[in-house]
Amino acid sequence: MNRKKDGAISKKLLTAMATRLIVPAICCSDNNITITLLWGVMPMNREYQPQESDPLSFDSSPSHWVYRVRMKADAMLRKVFQEAGYVDMTPEQWNVLARLREQEGMNQCQIAEKMLKDRHNITRILHRLEDKGLIEKRRSAGDKRSFRVYLTEKGRILERRLTALVLERRRFRYKGMSDRDLEVLRELLQKLFKNIEDYLAQAPDRGEE
Repeated sequence: MNRKKDGAISKKLLTAMATRLIVPAICCSDNNITITLLWGVMPMNREYQPQESDPLSFDSSPSHWVYRVRMKADAMLRKVFQEAGYVDMTPEQWNVLARLREQEGMNQCQIAEKMLKDRHNITRILHRLEDKGLIEKRRSAGDKRSFRVYLTEKGRILERRLTALVLERRRFRYKGMSDRDLEVLRELLQKLFKNIEDYLAQAPDRGEE
């Protein structure tokens, strides 16, 4: 190959390497090794963007974003409570207090269902709140083996204060979102929840008998 032609090819190659992804492939024969440049179609100065069909595209999964929002929301509540001096109050504990304000006298299973928690976690949270004097357990009239949960006066006062803090910070959580945006968001999340709930309620597929 003459130098002029070789120089033109080299210049073209360098230009292409600066703008495109080039993958070298080595092809071996009996006595020679040939290096072939395979030209990709993705510019090197752009990040790989997963397509919706990509099974590993977590960033495009609504469920992934629901999980991330929940984690950030809990972190936000912890920060709000700590800044107000309630350093030992967790979002889960406040959630139980708020649920009891809405409906006092629930048993442990009912609270677990509303909180989407298992029995072990609810037992732990209730013990903690009881130790703080925020709730009290009363034996059920019809079944002495079970009990119902009620807020104490101290619990009611604290729940009102914590809920006021949460409502005061809502403008930060929903910044830039209209009432209509929130309504649509709730509807979509409810549909997503119901779809998953319906799937879980299905009889297990045991395969062909």
